Amino acid sequence: MGQILWDEALHTLEEEDRARYEHLLVKGAGYESVVSDVLNATLEKKEECKKKRWKVSIRGRIIVLRDILEKVAVWVTKFVAVGDSAVQYDPGHAALPWAAVRFILKATITEVEVFGAILQVVESISNTLARCIIMESLYLSRSMPSNAECSNFEVTDRLRQSLVELYASILGFLGRSLKYYSHSTAIRIAKSMVININDIESWSKPIGEKQTEVDRLFALLSQNEKLDETYLTLQQLFDELRRPIIRIDDQLSKAQDDLERQKRVSIIKSVSTINFVTQHKVANASLLPDSGSWFLNKPQFQEWRDESCSSVLWLHGIPGSGKTKLTSMVVSELKSTSHIAYFYCVRNLAEPERAECDSILLSLVRQLACPAPSGPILAPVISRYEDALDEMVEFSDVTWTREETIQVLVELCDLYPAVTFVIDALDEVNPMNRLELLDGLLKIMDESQALVKVFISSRENMDIVARLENTPNLRIGAKENTEDIAKFVHQQLKVANLLNGRLPPSLKEKIPETLIEGAQGMFRWVDLQIQSLRPLKVAADIEARLGRLPRSLEESYSEILEQIEASGEYAFKLAIFTFQWLLYARKPVAIADFALFATARSTHTAPFTSFEVLDVCQNLVVSNDAGIFRFAHLSVREFLEK
Repeated sequence: MGQILWDEALHTLEEEDRARYEHLLVKGAGYESVVSDVLNATLEKKEECKKKRWKVSIRGRIIVLRDILEKVAVWVTKFVAVGDSAVQYDPGHAALPWAAVRFILKATITEVEVFGAILQVVESISNTLARCIIMESLYLSRSMPSNAECSNFEVTDRLRQSLVELYASILGFLGRSLKYYSHSTAIRIAKSMVININDIESWSKPIGEKQTEVDRLFALLSQNEKLDETYLTLQQLFDELRRPIIRIDDQLSKAQDDLERQKRVSIIKSVSTINFVTQHKVANASLLPDSGSWFLNKPQFQEWRDESCSSVLWLHGIPGSGKTKLTSMVVSELKSTSHIAYFYCVRNLAEPERAECDSILLSLVRQLACPAPSGPILAPVISRYEDALDEMVEFSDVTWTREETIQVLVELCDLYPAVTFVIDALDEVNPMNRLELLDGLLKIMDESQALVKVFISSRENMDIVARLENTPNLRIGAKENTEDIAKFVHQQLKVANLLNGRLPPSLKEKIPETLIEGAQGMFRWVDLQIQSLRPLKVAADIEARLGRLPRSLEESYSEILEQIEASGEYAFKLAIFTFQWLLYARKPVAIADFALFATARSTHTAPFTSFEVLDVCQNLVVSNDAGIFRFAHLSVREFLEK
């Protein structure tokens, strides 16, 4: 069946276009030889692109050619795997388009921008060829069940015709590319055979249109497919073709630095001592199952993640809307497919390094300097260490200028096939240099030969909006995270166990409905309102409370402050002292030590306890597993600073 479809597609072309394919296939050479040649040509061209640091700007987007070729290599390998599994299909039928791909990859490249634009389409075609083997094998290369509905036969026939049209559009594009690369640069200029990006986009447009129709028909047929072993195997391979490729180089972790482990740890700590791993664990804690999946499934996110383009994606939204949780999901999602360096920024005088540009950049250096835990330190950092030794200076005493830090990050990125930087809460970075942090990341993205992606989350501060509003971005609002808010409400209500679980049926419905509607996308608001319901003892009070919930975070905090003031003289004084301490403290303090200090300055003789400190502050202050206490959210600090 496959050969027939490709033959039909070929004969839809003009005679001149068909003629270009006559000499592509060598007699006696099997498809295995052609595909093997394609893979070898792909790897050779990738090394050439890497050596020449080829990147092109297309429509304002920086395209990294080596990454496109890495994808082609993956799709070729998948094509072979699919062919081996599709026992009723001869993959040799697709030898013709692969032969054209081979010719293009072996061509001498002079116009890099043109080659980059063509290569983007070739990568997409490579993926399509593997996917179409699966479609043909499942629905066109075996008999339909005798009891199949007529509608399935009709859809199958439409799929067959759509595949022919898709194949024709692929051959049409490859044919034009063959014509272009069949002549030397001098001859192309002499014959005015000059093409531009618009031409290439025009050639490839029919492929995208036909691919959309084929995918739609395949989805229709898949809904009614019997789940036999062959189907499941091929469906798994089909799903793999839609997943992001793995951009991790395992060889980096095998490099040698000739250092003992203790010295290696000392060098790394001299670069940065910030515990970024703990930052991520805290941000990722209590994340509900499937929460935020809507974000990872957004086309804008998937395009940013998958494309061979060094680019920025900006996540923004109102306070308390879950940006940090989503960012932690992005970190977890990307760890398995890309080398990643991340940082969770915090505006806190007790942790000033988490809001300073230079310390953030140095943390990124530390993360990229060791591609594996306890692994070797990569050359750019070792070089700085050796320079310090030559100058008889302790490496820990070396001061890194921002320019040096950025240059080291560029050099480190060059060692990786791809790097992703993730910065959460850019708005919490010192306003005097947060845009300098962003500029530094953009400079790395521009100067590195590797594929460099940057993910930023922040509030909508004016300076950040002015810089990022024209970049790809996603906004979190009440509409986007309604499902996540609903899950959070139900989970928190389950934990709260209001009235010891003896809520009337009417309230069981009214409470979550009221909270979900009033949240307006703010998890923090939901948390505060549930905490206000917990002390109530009768259903009537809960119902009354639901009718007068504060509308905003600021109103919620004002209400809590009034409650604290009415809670007792010493409780109020302790709470105010706690707030003042957290507003102005220059270093983190254990809550147990703070309780002792608060007791010492109080006129009351009974000692304060850690529990009492947290209790009097009524959910505005929290402590972690290490006993370090802090404001529960940046919005608390901002409210108290007013």
